[in-house]
Amino acid sequence: MKRMLSVFSLLIFIGVSWSVSASRVITECAQWQDFVRADLKGANLKGGNWLCINLTGANLEGADLRGANVYRLNLTQANLKDANLGAAKFRTTSFAKANLKDANLMGAKFYETSFAKANLTKANLAGSVLMWLSLVEANLTEANLQGAKLNYANLTKANLTGADLKRADLTEANLTDVIFCRTIMPDGRTNNLGCNCALDTLTCNK
Repeated sequence: MKRMLSVFSLLIFIGVSWSVSASRVITECAQWQDFVRADLKGANLKGGNWLCINLTGANLEGADLRGANVYRLNLTQANLKDANLGAAKFRTTSFAKANLKDANLMGAKFYETSFAKANLTKANLAGSVLMWLSLVEANLTEANLQGAKLNYANLTKANLTGADLKRADLTEANLTDVIFCRTIMPDGRTNNLGCNCALDTLTCNK
């Protein structure tokens, strides 16, 4: 019953949140709508308009957010395992320390967004826009990044073991201390320079 109320309340808020004026959207949130640790497992949130919602620690495993239009969403430490974010648009959003294992982010667009220390293992990010954001210490093991736009993204200490970056755009991306191991680079070549780091982070850069 509690879970049903959480989903119903969030759906109501999503439905009315963008009745505000455009000028309100581009300003700081005067008040965040609080759904901390909400249970939204498997929820159908497709095509919703999201504004100033705090979902810290929420469970959105398997949730459908395809085509969502998002502004100022806090998903820090949220569980988005197997979630579908395909073709969604996110601006000023935090996925810091979130679990996005096996999630579908294909064709999604992210602006002013943080994936710092997020788990993106085996996530599908093909064709996604990941420009000017933080992937610092993110786990992108075996992630599909084919054709992704990573211009100016900060991937410092990210783990790209087994990731596929074929045709990805890494122009001006920060690749400091990135772990490359069995990583398919944009030109199709395999990069194994960081395999020792992938096996034992204590020996990195020694």
